[in-house]
Amino acid sequence: MKLYFAPMEGITGRVYRQVHHRFFPGIDKYYTPFLSVTRDLKLKGRDKKELDPAENPDIFLVPQFLGNNPEAFRKGIQYAGKLGYSEININLGCPSKTVTAKKKGSGLLDEPELLTRLLDGVFEETELNSSGRSSNPDRKMQISIKTRLGVSDPEEVFSLLEIYNRYPISELTIHPRVRDEGYQGRVHLDYFEECLRRSENPVCYNGDIRTVRDYEQIAEKYPEVHAVMIGRGLVGNPALVREIRGGDSLTAEELKLFHDSILKSFMEAFQGDEYVSIRHMLELWSFMKENFPDSDRLIHKLYKTKRLSEYRAAADRVFCG
Repeated sequence: MKLYFAPMEGITGRVYRQVHHRFFPGIDKYYTPFLSVTRDLKLKGRDKKELDPAENPDIFLVPQFLGNNPEAFRKGIQYAGKLGYSEININLGCPSKTVTAKKKGSGLLDEPELLTRLLDGVFEETELNSSGRSSNPDRKMQISIKTRLGVSDPEEVFSLLEIYNRYPISELTIHPRVRDEGYQGRVHLDYFEECLRRSENPVCYNGDIRTVRDYEQIAEKYPEVHAVMIGRGLVGNPALVREIRGGDSLTAEELKLFHDSILKSFMEAFQGDEYVSIRHMLELWSFMKENFPDSDRLIHKLYKTKRLSEYRAAADRVFCG
């Protein structure tokens, strides 16, 4: 079974990916945090760096696009193709209100006409259509989708699957929660199981994989699953995929070396801006702190730091226990 690193806004960008791949190789695919595509395709400088192949050496990277305009997506696909990418992913799962209010991400899940218009335009660009798997086998661009079960009721997913099944989606990643649940509560595995039965496209599972046992339970229960995508669990334990494949467990010493390398890379990427670098590191600590269950007081002090010297000293105290 293939193992993917999920896109996480503000966390799994190019700097993090480079360091993670160096320390913990073995991820089958990384996905960029979503990139907003517009009709004029005016990508921000940081987004261009996200997609620059030179910034992602030896990494199988899939650009994830966010939007609802077919023309904008077509331009984004063309741009990605020129850079040498063979797959793009459509974000239909982001539950952020600032995103969904614009009918993007999971904001498209209750807009079947708008969703269909977008997918028609996307698959027309790649010369794939609902009547056949490919009208031009020489075209290499694949289209994958990351989705939720719906907006407020998991029953909505069955109508969504009727739409998705019209298209030759290379992988359909399903996070088995609805938009209104965010990342809270239990995942709806009963609905995921039914999705597996009804989907005519390969299915990838995403959601609440934080331990090797979590993965094993999904793999044992659903052997037909094409792949598993892991996000928060991998940020918390960057060696999780290695452990799933029978490798060594993460050590505190290894995690500290990884942490220090990311901090150094952030300082270089942000041209020595201590405040921005620390803010990015604290995003990681939101998940890495799970490795230090008895260090709440020390981690609390870490979040109060503003200078790099203060941050390093506070982080060292956490690692030393």
